[in-house]
Amino acid sequence: MKRLYTTEEDIIAQKQRLARQIDLVSEWIQAFRNEKKETTDEEGDDLDINIGISISGGMTLLHAATFTGDPNLVRKLLISGADPNANSSLGLPIDIARKFDTSNFHEICDILTNGPEKIEQNVKISVNERENQAEAEKKQQVHITLEQ
Repeated sequence: MKRLYTTEEDIIAQKQRLARQIDLVSEWIQAFRNEKKETTDEEGDDLDINIGISISGGMTLLHAATFTGDPNLVRKLLISGADPNANSSLGLPIDIARKFDTSNFHEICDILTNGPEKIEQNVKISVNERENQAEAEKKQQVHITLEQ
């Protein structure tokens, strides 16, 4: 029998699935751009995939990414050229964050309003922090293993 209600966990799982799908599309677009650049020695602007293409009701991948509440995905799309001012039937991407009270609301608003230059710096810092954290976790695991 099909449930007639949706739990908080169901909503979170749906948002995570949507985020993974958007990420795959974004990766595909970036791969297309890289391949074109390598084969033509051009930036890829004349025959490019539009990262800001409307899905439905003017919604773009950036609107959907904002809905998922995933700040890294929002950053990635902006760096790839998504327009934070793209309007849809639900408003701007920042309006989506407000309307649906997404997790990470403040971080997403900051990303949407600061522009790609600052975003790229934050991504590089974030990657370095993650690498440092991963290294520290490995050392801790080795230490725990040695103690046992």
